[in-house]
Amino acid sequence: MVCSSLLGMDCYVAVPKGWAPAKVIVDFAEDNAKKRGTEMVVIDDLQEAVKDADVVYANTFHSMGHKDIEERKKSFAKYQINDETMGWAKPDAIFMHCLPGYRGEEMTDSVIEGPQSAVFDEGENRMHTEKAVLSLVVA
Repeated sequence: MVCSSLLGMDCYVAVPKGWAPAKVIVDFAEDNAKKRGTEMVVIDDLQEAVKDADVVYANTFHSMGHKDIEERKKSFAKYQINDETMGWAKPDAIFMHCLPGYRGEEMTDSVIEGPQSAVFDEGENRMHTEKAVLSLVVA
């Protein structure tokens, strides 16, 4: 959210009611988006968020250490990125995920392995970036 608002990209975040990002983050992103003439929208309607998107970016529904994993899985189940969801985006939209991902939860195998997926290229790029940072820190 923050990066897209600083880079002047429209960003729609779909999240179930009660699970919105921290208000301070949303406010910061919305203020930056307004300055750049772009949109920053947090809604609970996945179809509206994905409609005509160039990029569909998913995140995990839960992380290690969360005490409420089952509640999160239940709350976010309707937000899974699957073939139908990708059909709401532009035909040439790409799918991205920060990894690690839980197949069958936040995305289906057909999406992460599909022709629109940029997930593994994204992961490889991150690896090279991390190696560069390490070489600067360690050297």
